[in-house]
Amino acid sequence: MDIRQNFTSSYEDLLKNKIIVLPTFAVSIMWTIAFVFFLLFLGIIDDLNDFSAFTDQYYGEKGISQPSTINDEALARYSEASDSAWANIKTFVNTRNIIMLVIVIFILALISYYISCLTFVLVAMIVKKSKLNWSEALKLTNKIFWRYNFFYLIAILIFLLYIVVMLLILILSVYIMKVKILFGIILIIVSILLALAVLFYFLVRLTFAVPILFLENKTAYNSLKDAFISTKNRFKETAIVFGIYVGISIAFGFVGNVFFESMFDLAVFRDIARLAVIIPITILFYILSSFIHVFSFLFLFDSYIDFKKSGFIKQVKTKR
Repeated sequence: MDIRQNFTSSYEDLLKNKIIVLPTFAVSIMWTIAFVFFLLFLGIIDDLNDFSAFTDQYYGEKGISQPSTINDEALARYSEASDSAWANIKTFVNTRNIIMLVIVIFILALISYYISCLTFVLVAMIVKKSKLNWSEALKLTNKIFWRYNFFYLIAILIFLLYIVVMLLILILSVYIMKVKILFGIILIIVSILLALAVLFYFLVRLTFAVPILFLENKTAYNSLKDAFISTKNRFKETAIVFGIYVGISIAFGFVGNVFFESMFDLAVFRDIARLAVIIPITILFYILSSFIHVFSFLFLFDSYIDFKKSGFIKQVKTKR
């Protein structure tokens, strides 16, 4: 396994096919617009502006608490904004609006999920050195989308089963602790460590499930099964790939925090000068986030191909 080569190959493929980050970037823009419209619908934009002004005055430019600078007028504005915001939110909270909100979130989540599937298809096309064809990619996405959904449904059910088992062990440990405190505490600590170890073990063993689903055109069940079987006796190599993939994902998560902060800033600030700075920075972070997100997929898929070519992956023939 050549991690450096996989990293380099993924980076070069991304530079040659930068257009594939467009779907992920579009999702970020879509959620931002939806978030801003949601706040406008609530009618609390002006109240959030007052919150922001109060916070700036309270903490100062360097983020240091300065209570002495807060005057009665600022406190009054804050209190008024708080009352107004809660009044608007309470007005919004009714059965019809909540149902509408749930429906909108569901539709947006479904679109995001579809685009995620499309991104995996595009990554698979690049890794297999196929010609990047958007029309063909959409056809493949439509074909594999529900299989992709079933894949994650199985994964979620497995995770829920894991949670139930670990909760039962924890409850048993707490019950034992009532009888023997020291033994119970030790058992709880051991149970938590065991739960984390088991979770890590299964996540590593299933690292290549998604690449198998898209590259080998396997069913959801067979993708999970083959990923688990193919990494048998190859835990160390797979763990390295898993660790790097998680590290890249953490970087994506960091940029994601900026994403949510940017959505709030775009919704709240109406000052042209501040918006002139916030909007370009927000777009830049969205682009960076999209590149990191897609790069992590490319690295994972390239690593699977490398494992397969190097003989680290034992191909398992399963009945379709």
